[in-house]
Amino acid sequence: MHLMLHHVPDENVHGGQNHHERLVRLVKCLSPKVLTLVEQESNTNELPFLPRFVETMNYYLASKKLLLRKGSALTFVDDVNSSELLLIAQNWSSKLT
Repeated sequence: MHLMLHHVPDENVHGGQNHHERLVRLVKCLSPKVLTLVEQESNTNELPFLPRFVETMNYYLASKKLLLRKGSALTFVDDVNSSELLLIAQNWSSKLT
């Protein structure tokens, strides 16, 4: 199940009714074995390439997983430090220019 809470109006929009809370209770009633909640904002419309790339990577790193291509394989990486992120961004930047 994929939900985007930013599309669900909160109590400020709906006259005191908290649809966020109601939705979370509904999900809880489903008794999921795993629940991942990610909240991250991203601004990738106006920035130059490198800051936009870093912003996008931070967006996906919010879930603490990053899918990277290493050789011919796709790999999930749990921890990418900023120097690795910069190298990845520079590599992609050089391929796109």
